[in-house]
Amino acid sequence: MVSFLEAGYRFIGFAEADPSAERRVILRHDVDLSIDDALRIARIDSGLGIASCFHFLITAEIYNLSSRAGQAAIAEIRSLGHTVGLHLDPVAIADGDMDSPDFYMRLGKLFELASLIIGKLDSYSIHRPASVGKLDNLLPERLGFPVPCFADADRYRRDMQFMSDSRRQWRQGCVCNRIDALAGRSLQLVLHPIWWPQEACTREASLEKLVRSNQTADQYLASNLSFYNRILK
Repeated sequence: MVSFLEAGYRFIGFAEADPSAERRVILRHDVDLSIDDALRIARIDSGLGIASCFHFLITAEIYNLSSRAGQAAIAEIRSLGHTVGLHLDPVAIADGDMDSPDFYMRLGKLFELASLIIGKLDSYSIHRPASVGKLDNLLPERLGFPVPCFADADRYRRDMQFMSDSRRQWRQGCVCNRIDALAGRSLQLVLHPIWWPQEACTREASLEKLVRSNQTADQYLASNLSFYNRILK
């Protein structure tokens, strides 16, 4: 992040993004696994003078935003100048059919619940979009109820550069080595707090640490990360 600042980039939110503008970064943190890691990253970003957006799962199986600790974390993240949004897992509520009226009804209820638990939603994104398939039916204009900015819309993924550390694998090479190649083009940068521990270690070591501190995480990771079982062997 320091390198972006030194290169003259400005960190902005989804609502103010203009894909044609140069040297802008939307920094999004997808919180798949750990509220504690999200809070740690929020403090680091704030210390650098960066305002970022944290997307939380309402349907998470290994953390609870409704708990006192979860609510305190959200409050602190907001107090640090960051925004908070919904990381939507449509598969969790689809019951196998993401085109049915029942799905859209459940989706609307999920957004209502997210607003109650998280507060004002800045934006929303899709959890594991490759497993969801087509995203057309999750566009704001298809939903039939008001929603915030859709972070996975073409405006933020195609009209501007998009880079993610999903599975801690940079598909275009580490962003730290790509800033010059961007040539000033604006981008949405998606990070996952779990992959960036306080002390440098492998992704496998990061997951092992999480499992030791959260027994529920073991079953969840085995079901959601294909490489996780190899760690246990």
